[in-house]
Amino acid sequence: MKKLKARLYLWWVGFSSPMDFDLKVIFAFIIGLIIVLFGYLANAQTTYTKTIKYDIMYGQALGVHDTMENLFFDVTKPNNTKDHALIIALHGGGGFQGDKGDGLHPLFDGLVSSLGVTVAYPNYRLADTRQFLHKTVDQCTILMHEEMYRSLQDAYACVNYMLSMPSIYHIDKNQIWIAGVSWGAVCGVMAVHWQPSEYADCDTMKWMNHQAYNYAFNVAGGIAISGAAFTMADIDVTDKPLILCYGGKDNTLKCYGGSNHKCPYIGSCQIIDAGETEFTSNPVYPFYIADAGHCMKGTTQIETALNLLDTKAYIKSTLRNLIK
Repeated sequence: MKKLKARLYLWWVGFSSPMDFDLKVIFAFIIGLIIVLFGYLANAQTTYTKTIKYDIMYGQALGVHDTMENLFFDVTKPNNTKDHALIIALHGGGGFQGDKGDGLHPLFDGLVSSLGVTVAYPNYRLADTRQFLHKTVDQCTILMHEEMYRSLQDAYACVNYMLSMPSIYHIDKNQIWIAGVSWGAVCGVMAVHWQPSEYADCDTMKWMNHQAYNYAFNVAGGIAISGAAFTMADIDVTDKPLILCYGGKDNTLKCYGGSNHKCPYIGSCQIIDAGETEFTSNPVYPFYIADAGHCMKGTTQIETALNLLDTKAYIKSTLRNLIK
């Protein structure tokens, strides 16, 4: 090695003719290019190929009409056999409508190839709007809590189903993220904040999804796109991260941004500062698009696409730092 270094040194300092000097410059340029290339490769992010499967049945549970419902999910998973994070992406629809195929794949599938995570899109049991007719506000609140309970129970049942097949789904049970849009986002917030004892006045035994019983995994955090906590009473101090994405023109969930971002909750469309007591130890990561409406919609298809692109980029960059 010393002889090689000596020869290179003599070759480098021994240039005398103009042609030798040109060779010296070319050599330096090539060495510099190699250094830059190695630096780029060292910092390059791994890209994963992905596989998408549709309509996988993960269980059955009792629906609001007292009949058993078959529950299905779609899944997008990477070619990553090391245990990795799972994102459960729940569709919107107010808890009484919607489907797993309602535009969630374009929003979340990109995270699979860039972060090497699995994303599952489960359907969950829905409420019936006729349940809310001629009910008081308090009665409607209980019904909404029951729907929240069903939604999360089904989401947890989907996780349990995937964890039961480690040779197919290589999931880290300590990195389960509950995400969603609109009502699904509400569920994501509540998965972070709710404790089992807080399903106030719910008939939990009736609406339990038994495939979710005694789930042995950790909800690592929530991702809420145009969603919020249900009421202030549901907000707990927690150290679990919560990624919030919302628009300034969201008339479904009125939220406000600016230099001091706000953290919304439904209730009477009120808001609280992310830095207030309830969130002192809760790392909230807010992303605000002033001209975006509900579910990041813009006034044109192009604006909506750009809003969703920005939202996806923000979620990806935030998750890259949070997923261990």
